[in-house]
Amino acid sequence: MNNWITNYAALYADDLKTRQMYLNIGAIVAPVGVTRWSTIGGRSVPLALVEYVDSKGVHRGYVYERYLEPLRYTLPRDVIQLSTATPNQQDAGQYVLYNGTTQYNLCGPLSVCYCAGWKTDVTDFLDMWKAEKPSAWKRIFNAGAGRGTDLGDLDAMFATFEGYPEQLPRLSQALHDPLKGGPLVTPGRVGELLVRNRLIISCRVDVITGRLRGQGVLHWVVLETIMPEGTGALVHLYNPFTNSIEFYTWGELLNSIGQPYGVVVER
Repeated sequence: MNNWITNYAALYADDLKTRQMYLNIGAIVAPVGVTRWSTIGGRSVPLALVEYVDSKGVHRGYVYERYLEPLRYTLPRDVIQLSTATPNQQDAGQYVLYNGTTQYNLCGPLSVCYCAGWKTDVTDFLDMWKAEKPSAWKRIFNAGAGRGTDLGDLDAMFATFEGYPEQLPRLSQALHDPLKGGPLVTPGRVGELLVRNRLIISCRVDVITGRLRGQGVLHWVVLETIMPEGTGALVHLYNPFTNSIEFYTWGELLNSIGQPYGVVVER
């Protein structure tokens, strides 16, 4: 079972003294099953032999054993097929090789695939989109590496499937309140929309972990269900960054989205 690094940690060479590199919190490593003891900072501590894989290859070394915890998942992962995902375990799950280069901005296409129930690889969808809507595809991928997508691009991708309107309902209008004069975003109102729809919504995420946060990079996620609890809620969503289902509190969601920007997609 893989482990994750719980604290900023040095990766030591075989002499247990030389620091090869540092591992950030959340880094994924594979334990080899060897533990040795060394004196660090005047203390005798256990060091576990691990392998760490990044874009530069495999790094083998020793890390303080108590900074390791088993990496466990209980929610669905690998939701959309990504046969050409990059081999680097430390980068985003949504990074794939396509159109001759690594694609970093596939949160829009992956969100569309999730809502449309796409059953084969995401690259198959991108090829289909290219064949059926070449001008829309070129707006995104003409330079090789795809750019980020907006509401119009989401409309263009859904247009490759039957049964979707030419323009999807905008989330800001679906949540509009006439007296407030703008979107009224509450657990109850969002929950009502989610009974018959999914919501693709713009948010900000941590560039390293992909977790929703107030400061970060712009990103699309898909709201699936919401469970109100008191004045808050527990939110269940699909996150393309990790290609998995995740849960957040209502406060975490609000902090990451600002003003609601997205589309309403009928189930």
